Amino acid sequence: MQSFSFSDNSELRITDSQIEFENSWGTITSLAPVAFRYGTSPIDIYEFRIGYKYLIQVLTESNRTISIPIKNYFGIGREKAYSKYAKIINCLLSAHFENIFQEVISKYNDGNNFVFDDKYSVTGDGLLIGSKEKFIPFGEMEIEERFDHFIVNSTTNPRLFTNIYYLKTWNSSMIYSLLKSILNEIKS
Repeated sequence: MQSFSFSDNSELRITDSQIEFENSWGTITSLAPVAFRYGTSPIDIYEFRIGYKYLIQVLTESNRTISIPIKNYFGIGREKAYSKYAKIINCLLSAHFENIFQEVISKYNDGNNFVFDDKYSVTGDGLLIGSKEKFIPFGEMEIEERFDHFIVNSTTNPRLFTNIYYLKTWNSSMIYSLLKSILNEIKS
């Protein structure tokens, strides 16, 4: 079991069988988390950047969201905050989401399509984007990484692209990893 304490007296406990987050509002427990997302966002006052918020969110099987914010102001304790953020993500991945990702890869290899966040469908031929029915085939797909999102582009049609934001899209890291592994397999 991994346990993480925070300055507001909240505590996160991650085991192979559950995730439990306890704070002053109560306790949320998840035995089978459905999705997660994580990322950073700046903390600004007027036009001045005073820090960063590292945010991890886990969607439980009962459709509740566990939000784990780690804030850093004026760069004080930045390495410690980032280290805790990275440890929590790694614990969540190894305890719960690596198995889910392996199942997704296995089912994809068996010819199944996957819908992520009700916006993106990974099919055998490419990425179908939302209700706009935009489609980017794997043969002309390119992925560009940015600070808070990644872009999936078509190399032949510059108007055909989508931005997938880490903090706005559930399982964005899974979409990214799946698309990258498919593109690497195609290129080799």
